[in-house]
Amino acid sequence: MKTKIIGILICTLLIAAILPSQAINLGKNENLTFDYRYLYQNDVLIPPDIENAQKNRGPEPGYYDTSEFMIGTISIGIIFLESDGSIDPSTEDWTQQEKDYVMGSLGIPGGHLQWYNWWSTENMYFHSFMVYGDVHTVNISYEPITHPSAITNDYWEKLYISEAMDELGYSTGDWMQRVRDYTNYIRDNTETLPGVFGTDWAFTVFVVDNSNDADGLFSDGYHAYAYLGGPFTVCPYLYPGPPGGPLLKEVFAHEMGHIFYATDEYNGNTDYSGYLNQPDVEGSGCIMDNLAPYISSGTRLQVGWKDTDGDHKADILDTFPETTLNPYTPDPTKDKVLIYTGTATVQPLTNNNPNGLGNDVTTNTIGGGEFRVDGGTWMYIDATDGTYDEAVEPFTFTTPTLTLGVHTIEAYTSNNLGNNDPTPASDTITIKNKAVDIPFQWLYKFLESHPNLFPIIQIMLKWLGLL
Repeated sequence: MKTKIIGILICTLLIAAILPSQAINLGKNENLTFDYRYLYQNDVLIPPDIENAQKNRGPEPGYYDTSEFMIGTISIGIIFLESDGSIDPSTEDWTQQEKDYVMGSLGIPGGHLQWYNWWSTENMYFHSFMVYGDVHTVNISYEPITHPSAITNDYWEKLYISEAMDELGYSTGDWMQRVRDYTNYIRDNTETLPGVFGTDWAFTVFVVDNSNDADGLFSDGYHAYAYLGGPFTVCPYLYPGPPGGPLLKEVFAHEMGHIFYATDEYNGNTDYSGYLNQPDVEGSGCIMDNLAPYISSGTRLQVGWKDTDGDHKADILDTFPETTLNPYTPDPTKDKVLIYTGTATVQPLTNNNPNGLGNDVTTNTIGGGEFRVDGGTWMYIDATDGTYDEAVEPFTFTTPTLTLGVHTIEAYTSNNLGNNDPTPASDTITIKNKAVDIPFQWLYKFLESHPNLFPIIQIMLKWLGLL
C-alpha cells in the first residue's frame, strides 16, 4: 500500500530576536524521572559506503549529499515495515490507529506538528522550512524488533531493508545504495507545488512495530538509531520504559538531528560535526541530550544555523555568485549591436565537516543579472533557458546600438537571496567602420606567409571598398 502525501507544513520563520550564540533553554527536563539516555548510547552510526564514495564536483548537492544542513525543503520517506510471517513468525501487525499515531508524531496531516515545531520555531532565518512525506507500508519476511539493531550487528538490517527497498522497486546494489537511490528519487521528484518538483534534502525513516514486544527494544537492548548525515534512521513505534517518558516525536526529533550531523550531548565528549564544524554542548538538557524539546546552541550550529553578520541569511547560504562573460569575437568588429553570452555560478561556502564527504555544496540558485555599457544604466539579463532557477545558469543579452570606438561591457549576476557578484565580469570591444569580415581573415593569414603579394592584394581590396 502506498500513500502519497504532498505539500505539507509550510512555515515562514522570522525568529530574528534569537542571537546565534544563545542557547535555547539549557535547563534539564524536570518532568523525566527516568534516565532514558541509556537507551540511546551510541545510537548514531557512520554510513559504511562513505569511505569509498566519490566527491561531488558541482555546487549543487550530489548523490551522497542528501542532508548537509537543516535549511530549506526536506522530503521524508516514511516506510512502515510489516512482517508477513514467511521467514520469522509475525509477532507485530500495524493497525491503522498505530499508523495514524506515527504520522501525527512525524508531523504529517492530521498530526499536531510536534517535532517540527521544535526545529522550525528555533530557526532564526527567513528561509522557509518545508517538509513533504512519501509514505509506504512494505511487507517483509522478517520481524525486525526480534533481532539485533545495526548498532551491534547490521546483518539483520541489511536483510530486511534490502527486501523492503526491493519491494519498492530499488533492487540494485546493497541495502545502503538502495536506500540512497530511493532517497535521491524523492528529493528530485516530490511535488512541492503544482507542477514544481524537487526538494533541497531528503532522508528515509523505517518505522518498526514494537507494540507487542516485551521490552520494546531490539534483541540487543537498543532502540532507535540513525546514520550520521543520512540516508536513513530506524525508529521503533513505541518508547520503552515507564509512563511519562519520551514519545516517538522526541525520538524522531533526536534521530533527525543525527541525519543533519548533530551529535549526542550525553556521552561526555565534546564532539565537532556539521558543515560549520561546530562543537556540541555536553549535558545541555536538550533534544540531543535527554530528548527534551529544546535545541542547544551547539546543536543549532551543527545543523547550520549561524548568522555572523545578522542579515537573517545563514552563513552557509550567505555567499556571492561568480559571473563569467565570454569575450565578443571578432575584435575589432564592424557589428554595432552585439550579442553576448556568459555563465552565472553560485558559490558554496567551504565545507568544514569532519564527517561525511565534506563536499562544498549550496542550495542557492541564480536569481538574475544585469549588464551595462561604458558605465551607463544597468539593464536586465535573460537566462538562456528563460528562467533563473539553477545553480549554474547560462545567460545572454544584446547591447543597444553602439558607436564607433572602444567600449566596455560589464555584467554581474545575483543569487536567489539577492547577493550580487561584487566583481562584475567585463569585456572591452573595438568597433570599426569597415572591420574585416571573418571570411576575409584567411587572406591576411595568407599574406603573412607571402608578403611579396601584399601590395597587389592591397590595391584590389581598396578597389573593392574593403579597406
